[in-house]
Amino acid sequence: MVVSSMQVFALLSVLCIMVAIVSFCMETLPAFDRPVCLNTTVDGGLTYFMRPNYQDPFFIVESV
Repeated sequence: MVVSSMQVFALLSVLCIMVAIVSFCMETLPAFDRPVCLNTTVDGGLTYFMRPNYQDPFFIVESV
């Protein structure tokens, strides 16, 4: 049985879609609740800035 490049591409596409669906569903579970942004300060706590949490595993999986 010979596997064509179109079949490999189709399989990879389906796998990527499945990973995205599972990741999206897991993000909505309360057990995986986490801050989307992190509070950071540069002046000893007087001013806070919100910056995205780029180390979030869900963000990394969705970006890839």
